[in-house]
Amino acid sequence: MKHVADTPDHADEIDPAQLGAWMNGALGVEPGEGGLTLQRFRGGHSNRTYGVTSPGGRWVLRLPPTGAVAKGAHDVSRECRVLEAVAPEFPLAPRVVATCDDPAVLGAPFYLMEHLEGTIVRKDFPKDLAPGPAQQAEYASALLGALVELHRTPTRSAALTAIGKHEGYTQRQLDGWAQRFEASATRPLPQAEAALRWLDANLPREDVDCVIHNDMKFDNVVFAGSSTRLIGVLDWELATRGHPLMDLGTLLAAWVEAGDPVPLQLMRLGPTNLPGMPTRAALAERYAALSGRDTAAWRAFHVFGLVKLGVVAQQLYFRFTRGETRDPRLAALEYAIPALFAFCETHIQQAEAA
Repeated sequence: MKHVADTPDHADEIDPAQLGAWMNGALGVEPGEGGLTLQRFRGGHSNRTYGVTSPGGRWVLRLPPTGAVAKGAHDVSRECRVLEAVAPEFPLAPRVVATCDDPAVLGAPFYLMEHLEGTIVRKDFPKDLAPGPAQQAEYASALLGALVELHRTPTRSAALTAIGKHEGYTQRQLDGWAQRFEASATRPLPQAEAALRWLDANLPREDVDCVIHNDMKFDNVVFAGSSTRLIGVLDWELATRGHPLMDLGTLLAAWVEAGDPVPLQLMRLGPTNLPGMPTRAALAERYAALSGRDTAAWRAFHVFGLVKLGVVAQQLYFRFTRGETRDPRLAALEYAIPALFAFCETHIQQAEAA
């Protein structure tokens, strides 16, 4: 069984012959009689991701999106350095095979990593994979277990020290997301402004030195075939050093429960609403038990995770209103964004009552 991504598209943006020539020089890979085969995977990745196949093997190619890229965004060279730093300590990180910083080859820096054969679970389980409630819980447990293991990764090596600065990380995140909110505003959103003020007053600023992924969710991990054994964690472009509850809060923000409002259901990114899946509170409790960390502030970090989702949605809607993207699905964000920040307000009230 293989579900490595959504249905791949033909890759017409990359010249297989040019990539093949580079791979031959860098890796000694012979493209074979028919040359390399490239397929682009479309599964929500901000960086472009391709499957690369030759008679001698399979790899995954990562490079930035086409067009204008904001300064500091989509830095695949940094993502590659993060993977190379994390992989020796955390075996679920894919192995980097080769890197290229010369934009003359493919138009941008890129890297190749090992191909992980397995199943990626997206919004719903694949049709030929229909786990019952007990197995659903095992999938959730494996995902949470990977997060706990990552947070145990030692940060002593020079390579890991270089991936980010944990001192002041939470404050920088608060400031940065508040600025993104202001820069992408299309109308007044009092509940969003209230959520940012509440976070400024209530989010812990304690410096904790921990490797964090910053986007851990079902569609960023690989399971072995039809089993619940997790064999890989993908998409490391946001990884850094910082507070581990920031990671937990991001996971919880993406964890849509069956009873959540309809706009949240429409934004669901994993099968977290199924009867066998734990609640967010149960996940937080389980994380505390497995990690031994103090998770008293998990609700505040969950609210921050929701705010980040809201700001990302607002950025997309901002681009839609300016005609920078014409995806008609983005029109629905006009109503989804206020609903998401109203959901923040509900969870702020729960945090204050806890």
